[in-house]
Amino acid sequence: MTSLPTDRSDVGVPAPDGAAELADELSRAMKRIRHRTVHRLEPYGLTPGQGRALRVLAHAERCESPGRAMRLSELADRLNVAPRSATTVVDALEQGALVERVPDPADRRSVGLVLTVAGRAAVEQVAQVRHEVAEEYFSGADPADVAAMLRVLRAAEAAHDRLPARSAPPAAQPVRAAGSGPTPTGPSAAPGPSTPIGPSAPTGSAEPPADADARVTGH
Repeated sequence: MTSLPTDRSDVGVPAPDGAAELADELSRAMKRIRHRTVHRLEPYGLTPGQGRALRVLAHAERCESPGRAMRLSELADRLNVAPRSATTVVDALEQGALVERVPDPADRRSVGLVLTVAGRAAVEQVAQVRHEVAEEYFSGADPADVAAMLRVLRAAEAAHDRLPARSAPPAAQPVRAAGSGPTPTGPSAAPGPSTPIGPSAPTGSAEPPADADARVTGH
């Protein structure tokens, strides 16, 4: 009997599961869709993040609160980005005469965001680009499979929204070599070179990128 080779590089690697493979495929799909969307929006001078901000403002204007200007903080919440990132997006849209800042009648210290005539026209252009990119990407898939995928993703999203908030995971412990003995504790334990102390120690996570387009592409 011929023996199986034992020099496989995947020995000891867990077999992939369906959920992880689906997540990987979704990630690859979004990267390709985003790349095509960026290319198609270039003639209009827009990024995917700016396009989504326009669509959020248009949806609120048409379907939610006609005549009411949306505050910047509310737009940031809808886009799931930091307020400073939303400010960067709005600044670019205002510079392009697509969005206008107007006084908020309910709070003189605040301003609202409204679409201009050119902004509403841009919303239609963005919608056309999104439709074309999606049609091209899924052109080889059976429509029934696309509909089934949509149902699965919506069900997963709804289930995720119902999950209780999770506390932060415990800090990871450093991996010690076998036979090196227990980790020293107490006053005599000297910090290793990888343990930052004093004013130079980092005090938080890095700020998100200013435009945050990667997070505001889909909706």
